[in-house]
Amino acid sequence: MNHLEELLELAKLEEGNKNKVLILGEIRPEMATFLSEQSGISLNNYKFSVDVYAIRHIIKNHSQSEIETPKGQIAITDEDFELIIDILENPDLVFYDGKNKLGKDVFQFQKLIENKYVVIKEVRTGKKQLALNSMRIIKKNRHN
Repeated sequence: MNHLEELLELAKLEEGNKNKVLILGEIRPEMATFLSEQSGISLNNYKFSVDVYAIRHIIKNHSQSEIETPKGQIAITDEDFELIIDILENPDLVFYDGKNKLGKDVFQFQKLIENKYVVIKEVRTGKKQLALNSMRIIKKNRHN
């Protein structure tokens, strides 16, 4: 079991406010420059991260077929979390996407893997992290 699988299991097992963060790796300098040019936010020496809270949010809000299907989306499964690193390191499209509900700057990473995977990362300036905020899968159709 790798570290991401362990974090996923921890998110499913433990309740309450205990959080655990997993650093996925450093943002490549060319990616940091590209994102900084789009947003005006310096991302030098930032790292990609995932935490228990984000995984719980995704499981709670994006893993039920009966909710996702009417929206043209596919429910997230445990296996989909394993794709996050590839989506972040090799996106088909990445862009600054404004602010989330908490007022944090966010970037959207997209990759077509049969369907369109969308990973939202929020900027955590104090920790120098681009942290997982949300994830969804948009069902491929003739328009995307």
